[in-house]
Amino acid sequence: MKLISDAFDSEYFATKVKDTNGVYVVPAFTGLGAPYWDPYARGAIFGLTRGVNSNHIIRATLESIAFQTRDVLEAMQADSGIRLHAPARRRRRGG
Repeated sequence: MKLISDAFDSEYFATKVKDTNGVYVVPAFTGLGAPYWDPYARGAIFGLTRGVNSNHIIRATLESIAFQTRDVLEAMQADSGIRLHAPARRRRRGG
């Protein structure tokens, strides 16, 4: 799809829009790993309209990765019985 030329561009473009404008990405282009373990799942992009631009798709992709990470952490908590706490939010600083 060539939406970005470098992974570092994703944050820049994702912050150019306030939300995903209804776009949802299922990042299963090689199946779904933990905690779903479905090698037959396929990636998909839902909610495309004429009002959607590449920045919305990029933002939806980053959000889908965050949700997938949360799913793994919740599965780890359920399996281990140990409550995992999120670290304090950190910001990158130039310099």
